[in-house]
Amino acid sequence: MKCKSCSAPLPKSGTICDYCKHNNPLNLYLLEFKEVPLAKRDNTFLECPKCSNRLIYLNIGRKRDTIILYCQKCDGLFISHEALENTLEEYIGEKKRQNNHKLSFILNHPRQNRLSKNNKIKYLNCIYCQDIMQRKNYHSNSGVILHQCIKHGFWIEAGALLQLLEWKYLGGDKKPQYKEYLSLKYLNEKERQEASDFINQFNLKGQNQ
Repeated sequence: MKCKSCSAPLPKSGTICDYCKHNNPLNLYLLEFKEVPLAKRDNTFLECPKCSNRLIYLNIGRKRDTIILYCQKCDGLFISHEALENTLEEYIGEKKRQNNHKLSFILNHPRQNRLSKNNKIKYLNCIYCQDIMQRKNYHSNSGVILHQCIKHGFWIEAGALLQLLEWKYLGGDKKPQYKEYLSLKYLNEKERQEASDFINQFNLKGQNQ
């Protein structure tokens, strides 16, 4: 996977290029999306809870409409509980490939930046009700931290949706113990490199890689 600004290889963790420091919008990387017509939008203008940029309405559904609110500045997005489950199933479905070594690699190299710039955990407000959202490890074993409003849905930070798709693709939702993967050791450096190459080339839109 390469930086969209300078084409340099992206780092194994995070979304910021080591060379040009460009923040790559990875959440939409594997998704088919289109802007929602004005007639189907809520008239309310909503702001990103992280950077206060105005959110845009996108439809990421293939077979049926799935509306999300997306921030073009920080790559974050807001999605309902049901829509997130449907999206993971719609894009992955039967494409799953159980591979513990590659799953261990992506869990140990999260795409999302879990801490703020001053290395402190930051809680965000729901874009609809302004209640403080809870931080939740999705499915308890994904290693992906989402901001959850019980009433309205999830705020997903930069790169986190892509990692959820990778996690589900590799069969992570079938394994209950997150710690099992964190403690997995690669047999040799070659296997580790194969895992790295797999994730860097990951593309559910194209052929099997």
